[in-house]
Amino acid sequence: MDNNGLQPIIDQIRALMEAARASVARDVNNGMLQYYWEVGRVIIEHEQDGALTARYGTRLLAELSKRLTNELGRGYSRSNLQNMRALYREYPICQTLSGKLSWSHYIELLAVSDKDARAFYEQECANARWSVKELPIGRSAPRCSNGCCSRMGRPTRKRCWIWRDRESPWRSRRTS
Repeated sequence: MDNNGLQPIIDQIRALMEAARASVARDVNNGMLQYYWEVGRVIIEHEQDGALTARYGTRLLAELSKRLTNELGRGYSRSNLQNMRALYREYPICQTLSGKLSWSHYIELLAVSDKDARAFYEQECANARWSVKELPIGRSAPRCSNGCCSRMGRPTRKRCWIWRDRESPWRSRRTS
Protein backbone atom coordinates (compact mmCIF):
# COMPACT_ATOMS: atom_id res chain seq x y z
CA MET A 1 0.00 0.00 0.00
CA ASP A 2 0.98 3.57 -0.65
CA ASN A 3 1.17 5.32 2.74
CA ASN A 4 2.18 8.71 1.33
CA GLY A 5 -0.74 9.05 -1.12
CA LEU A 6 1.64 9.29 -4.08
CA GLN A 7 -0.13 6.75 -6.30
CA PRO A 8 -2.71 9.24 -7.69
CA ILE A 9 0.13 11.62 -8.61
CA ILE A 10 2.10 8.79 -10.24
CA ASP A 11 -1.00 7.69 -12.15
CA GLN A 12 -1.61 11.23 -13.39
CA ILE A 13 2.02 11.64 -14.51
CA ARG A 14 1.87 8.24 -16.25
CA ALA A 15 -1.27 9.33 -18.13
CA LEU A 16 0.47 12.56 -19.19
CA MET A 17 3.48 10.60 -20.46
CA GLU A 18 1.29 8.20 -22.44
CA ALA A 19 -0.61 11.11 -24.01
CA ALA A 20 2.66 12.86 -24.92
CA ARG A 21 4.03 9.68 -26.51
CA ALA A 22 0.86 9.20 -28.55
CA SER A 23 1.00 12.83 -29.69
CA VAL A 24 4.64 12.52 -30.76
CA ALA A 25 3.88 9.30 -32.66
CA ARG A 26 1.02 11.02 -34.55
CA ASP A 27 3.24 13.99 -35.37
CA VAL A 28 6.05 11.75 -36.65
CA ASN A 29 3.59 9.71 -38.73
CA ASN A 30 2.08 12.85 -40.26
CA GLY A 31 5.53 14.24 -41.01
CA MET A 32 6.62 11.02 -42.70
CA LEU A 33 3.44 10.84 -44.80
CA GLN A 34 3.94 14.42 -45.92
CA TYR A 35 7.60 13.71 -46.69
CA TYR A 36 6.75 10.61 -48.77
CA TRP A 37 4.07 12.58 -50.61
CA GLU A 38 6.61 15.33 -51.41
CA VAL A 39 9.16 12.77 -52.63
CA GLY A 40 6.46 11.35 -54.91
CA ARG A 41 5.70 14.84 -56.20
CA VAL A 42 9.35 15.53 -56.97
CA ILE A 43 9.72 12.21 -58.81
CA ILE A 44 6.61 12.73 -60.93
CA GLU A 45 7.50 16.32 -61.76
CA HIS A 46 10.98 15.20 -62.83
CA GLU A 47 9.63 12.27 -64.85
CA GLN A 48 7.16 14.44 -66.71
CA ASP A 49 9.49 17.43 -67.11
CA GLY A 50 6.62 19.68 -68.12
CA ALA A 51 5.02 17.05 -70.37
CA LEU A 52 1.56 15.58 -69.83
CA THR A 53 2.95 12.06 -69.45
CA ALA A 54 6.18 10.58 -68.17
CA ARG A 55 9.07 9.35 -70.32
CA TYR A 56 9.48 5.59 -70.26
CA GLY A 57 12.65 3.56 -70.17
CA THR A 58 14.74 6.06 -68.23
CA ARG A 59 15.39 3.73 -65.24
CA LEU A 60 14.91 6.76 -63.00
CA LEU A 61 13.67 4.86 -59.96
CA ALA A 62 16.44 2.27 -60.06
CA GLU A 63 19.13 4.97 -60.22
CA LEU A 64 17.38 7.13 -57.59
CA SER A 65 17.10 4.14 -55.30
CA LYS A 66 20.79 3.36 -55.56
CA ARG A 67 21.95 6.94 -55.01
CA LEU A 68 19.46 7.85 -52.25
CA THR A 69 20.28 4.67 -50.35
CA ASN A 70 24.01 5.49 -50.57
CA GLU A 71 23.48 9.08 -49.43
CA LEU A 72 20.54 8.83 -47.01
CA GLY A 73 20.43 5.21 -45.88
CA ARG A 74 17.60 2.69 -45.87
CA GLY A 75 14.04 3.35 -47.00
CA TYR A 76 14.62 4.22 -50.64
CA SER A 77 14.16 0.90 -52.40
CA ARG A 78 12.76 1.01 -55.92
CA SER A 79 9.43 -0.35 -54.67
CA ASN A 80 9.25 2.22 -51.88
CA LEU A 81 9.92 5.01 -54.39
CA GLN A 82 7.17 3.56 -56.59
CA ASN A 83 4.84 3.71 -53.58
CA MET A 84 5.79 7.34 -52.90
CA ARG A 85 5.10 8.19 -56.53
CA ALA A 86 1.76 6.35 -56.38
CA LEU A 87 0.83 8.19 -53.16
CA TYR A 88 1.26 11.54 -54.90
CA ARG A 89 -0.53 10.38 -58.04
CA GLU A 90 -3.54 8.98 -56.16
CA TYR A 91 -3.71 11.75 -53.54
CA PRO A 92 -2.73 14.90 -55.48
CA ILE A 93 -3.71 17.12 -52.54
CA CYS A 94 -1.56 16.31 -49.52
CA GLN A 95 -4.22 17.49 -47.07
CA THR A 96 -6.50 14.64 -48.19
CA LEU A 97 -4.21 12.12 -46.47
CA SER A 98 -5.59 10.94 -43.16
CA GLY A 99 -3.33 11.53 -40.19
CA LYS A 100 -4.98 8.52 -38.55
CA LEU A 101 -3.37 6.10 -41.01
CA SER A 102 0.25 5.07 -41.33
CA TRP A 103 2.45 4.73 -44.40
CA SER A 104 1.88 0.98 -44.24
CA HIS A 105 -1.89 1.56 -44.38
CA TYR A 106 -1.47 3.70 -47.48
CA ILE A 107 0.73 1.11 -49.18
CA GLU A 108 -2.11 -1.41 -48.78
CA LEU A 109 -4.76 1.11 -49.83
CA LEU A 110 -2.85 2.02 -52.99
CA ALA A 111 -3.31 -1.58 -54.15
CA VAL A 112 -7.06 -0.90 -54.52
CA SER A 113 -7.59 0.47 -58.02
CA ASP A 114 -11.24 1.50 -57.59
CA LYS A 115 -11.17 4.99 -56.04
CA ASP A 116 -14.57 4.65 -54.38
CA ALA A 117 -13.57 1.35 -52.82
CA ARG A 118 -10.24 2.82 -51.66
CA ALA A 119 -12.04 5.77 -50.06
CA PHE A 120 -14.42 3.38 -48.35
CA TYR A 121 -11.59 1.24 -46.95
CA GLU A 122 -9.67 4.36 -45.90
CA GLN A 123 -12.65 5.73 -43.98
CA GLU A 124 -13.45 2.39 -42.37
CA CYS A 125 -9.81 1.91 -41.43
CA ALA A 126 -9.59 5.31 -39.78
CA ASN A 127 -12.94 5.05 -38.00
CA ALA A 128 -12.44 1.49 -36.74
CA ARG A 129 -8.73 2.05 -36.04
CA TRP A 130 -7.73 -1.06 -37.98
CA SER A 131 -4.12 -2.09 -37.90
CA VAL A 132 -2.54 -2.89 -41.26
CA LYS A 133 -3.07 -6.59 -40.54
CA GLU A 134 -6.79 -5.97 -39.96
CA LEU A 135 -7.21 -4.10 -43.24
CA PRO A 136 -9.02 -6.68 -45.40
CA ILE A 137 -7.27 -5.96 -48.70
CA GLY A 138 -3.76 -7.29 -48.27
CA ARG A 139 -2.30 -10.54 -49.50
CA SER A 140 -3.18 -12.28 -46.26
CA ALA A 141 -6.83 -11.20 -46.40
CA PRO A 142 -9.35 -13.98 -46.35
CA ARG A 143 -10.76 -14.86 -49.73
CA CYS A 144 -14.45 -14.91 -50.48
CA SER A 145 -16.05 -18.29 -50.86
CA ASN A 146 -18.04 -17.05 -53.86
CA GLY A 147 -14.90 -15.77 -55.62
CA CYS A 148 -15.66 -12.06 -55.46
CA CYS A 149 -12.09 -11.23 -54.46
CA SER A 150 -9.16 -11.65 -56.76
CA ARG A 151 -6.48 -14.29 -56.39
CA MET A 152 -4.33 -11.96 -54.25
CA GLY A 153 -7.18 -11.20 -51.85
CA ARG A 154 -7.77 -7.68 -53.11
CA PRO A 155 -11.37 -6.62 -53.70
CA THR A 156 -12.82 -6.49 -57.16
CA ARG A 157 -15.80 -4.43 -58.29
CA LYS A 158 -18.13 -7.12 -56.94
CA ARG A 159 -19.26 -6.91 -53.34
CA CYS A 160 -16.67 -8.42 -51.02
CA TRP A 161 -17.96 -10.87 -48.39
CA ILE A 162 -16.41 -8.75 -45.64
CA TRP A 163 -18.93 -6.00 -46.38
CA ARG A 164 -22.02 -8.16 -47.05
CA ASP A 165 -23.80 -6.73 -44.01
CA ARG A 166 -22.52 -3.19 -44.44
CA GLU A 167 -23.05 -0.39 -46.88
CA SER A 168 -20.43 -0.62 -49.58
CA PRO A 169 -19.39 1.80 -52.32
CA TRP A 170 -20.34 -0.81 -54.92
CA ARG A 171 -23.90 -1.25 -53.64
CA SER A 172 -24.51 2.50 -53.58
CA ARG A 173 -23.10 2.85 -57.10
CA ARG A 174 -25.41 0.17 -58.51
CA THR A 175 -28.55 1.75 -57.10
CA SER A 176 -27.67 5.25 -58.31
